[in-house]
Amino acid sequence: GEVEVTGLAPTATNYTVNFTFTRNGYQASKVRKMIEFTSVITITGTDIVVNKTTSAIMSGTAAVTVTGTVTGGSAFTRTGTLTFTGSRTATLTLSSGSSFSLSW
Repeated sequence: GEVEVTGLAPTATNYTVNFTFTRNGYQASKVRKMIEFTSVITITGTDIVVNKTTSAIMSGTAAVTVTGTVTGGSAFTRTGTLTFTGSRTATLTLSSGSSFSLSW
């Protein structure tokens, strides 16, 4: 994927990161129906601000798309947006409208 980082000057207090990351994968369950699937995960980060001193994510968003095909040929797509809200928190909003508060 691509990564762009700004704020590299010594006087800047934050980095700003923009990126695209793609992972192609294969997963197999070892329980119950032993389902297998292939997937593509794409994450696009936009204006993610990282404090240089603490390395904390202050703000920004990451759009996430997961597509795949399950054993038997049925396909799926799931999308959502992760919005970083500072103080080690974020909100994950799925395309279905469901929203989840996260902290770490």
